[in-house]
Amino acid sequence: MRIVILCVLAGISWSASEFPQEAPSTLEAQKLSERFRKEKLPLWADGDQLTAYFEGDAQSVQIKIGGLQRPLKQVKGSKVWSWTERFVDLDKGVLSYSWDIKSTTDLGKPKSQIWRGANALAPVVHAEPLRGTISKHRIRSEILGTERDITVYLPQQQASPAFVVYAADGEECAYYASVLEPLISSGKLPPTAIVGVHSGGYEGGPLKDLSKYDVSKDLRAIEYLPYIDSARFEKHARFFADEVPRWAETTLGVSSSRERRAIFGVSNGGRFAATIGIDRPDVFGNTIAFSLAVGTPPELEKPSNVTSRFYFCAGTWEEKFLDRTFQFHQSLQKLGIRTEFVKRVSGHDMIMWQEEFAHAISKAFSN
Repeated sequence: MRIVILCVLAGISWSASEFPQEAPSTLEAQKLSERFRKEKLPLWADGDQLTAYFEGDAQSVQIKIGGLQRPLKQVKGSKVWSWTERFVDLDKGVLSYSWDIKSTTDLGKPKSQIWRGANALAPVVHAEPLRGTISKHRIRSEILGTERDITVYLPQQQASPAFVVYAADGEECAYYASVLEPLISSGKLPPTAIVGVHSGGYEGGPLKDLSKYDVSKDLRAIEYLPYIDSARFEKHARFFADEVPRWAETTLGVSSSRERRAIFGVSNGGRFAATIGIDRPDVFGNTIAFSLAVGTPPELEKPSNVTSRFYFCAGTWEEKFLDRTFQFHQSLQKLGIRTEFVKRVSGHDMIMWQEEFAHAISKAFSN
């Protein structure tokens, strides 16, 4: 039976199947826009499904999220772009995100932000702005035969000799100082400096085409990972463990006590920190190593002379890094070395590293 509905005013008759239908793509764009206005953030969760939203006249849109890079798809017939992906235990997760947008006009790049699940760990306190000082230095290394940059954070309440963290990838010094300073200001930590040793760059300038990547030109990888060029790795290790502390003690007045020193790194730098923590317990009494990059743990024989304390962390959304980091922890644990491992619901992500740095340094240097 066919149902006919009469539109008396217009004198037109339509069948139900002939009603004008709004295009599904238009409806989808409207729903996404309404959800964005409700959430007030361009990222939201439905169970374990995470959705990203962008609106603008762009040629391409990508979101950089928790160590991943994902393209957004444009909703047909609109300026709305979206992406959806499943993350296990999303309600417990924390991640940082930023945008890569290509457009012929200036759309105004959305700012980088932090997203936390409803049941995620509470954020740590950040100092905004810093009261301590950030300064950049360049020192000459006789071992490397070149100069290297160092970024230093000194707390306002510095006492001499200060506790000190020697950090790989020292370009990121200010990020970690922002979570360190509140611990010092509140009296939870003694005055602690960060000596951030900058990593080597890529020889030949910035690499624009990743297909042409050559590990033999990547000084960061060569100097942080022991199996690429063992001779260069050993030189950099001696520079980091011998020359840099001598400079810092003379110039900054930081402590020469191994118990008041820590070495810290993430990813390639995390693998470097873990290796040096094992090889040089005479220098570093504490090792903080997160999201360790490629490679298996070194084979140690009992009894071990490693007397340092180790603090490991990795995220559940960075599976390979999680596995390697846990392997290091287990190998040291079996030898009776003091080690602690934390698993976070996160990716290969600065926000996780910042927050866990605050937790780890609190355990290493707590009053």
